[in-house]
Amino acid sequence: MACLQFCASFIILLSTIPAISPSSVNVSENDIEDLCKNTIDAQFCVKVLKSDPRTPKADFEGLTQISIDLSRSFVLETSAMLASLAKNDTQGALMKSRYSACLMQYGRSLNDMEYANECLKIKYLRGIYMAILSSKVAAGACTREFETPPADKSGLIERNRKLRVYGQIIVLASVLMPS
Repeated sequence: MACLQFCASFIILLSTIPAISPSSVNVSENDIEDLCKNTIDAQFCVKVLKSDPRTPKADFEGLTQISIDLSRSFVLETSAMLASLAKNDTQGALMKSRYSACLMQYGRSLNDMEYANECLKIKYLRGIYMAILSSKVAAGACTREFETPPADKSGLIERNRKLRVYGQIIVLASVLMPS
């Protein structure tokens, strides 16, 4: 079911991309803004991409690499936060269990980012898409851990949403790479 939802949203996403022509020239600020308009959080997308000093000299392949690198760093930061929360003595057993489950999901996401990186090196776009789908599923599984009380107060649910945005950026940038 998650695959069908992702594939449907991916097709809709692709059909709404403005006429950005894939090329091996540097992406412009307008290209970044157009790409980011097709994510669930355009403001975050633009901010993240512009925060990396490599972006001004990147083409779409470079932007895909930057996006994978930023996502990988984000996953590592979130994993460290989850490890701390899972060990926190003030948390109840249920919360520790939930954070541990999410830590496992973020471990999967880290593997997914590594795989996406390897796929980018050989321009295997289907592999990139599958890695991002898997990462999106992992973020969703983590979010579902907190559907019943007690609620997460660490900001994890927002981090799961941001991980999905990173995935959208990666997919959109990779689609615009020249073939």
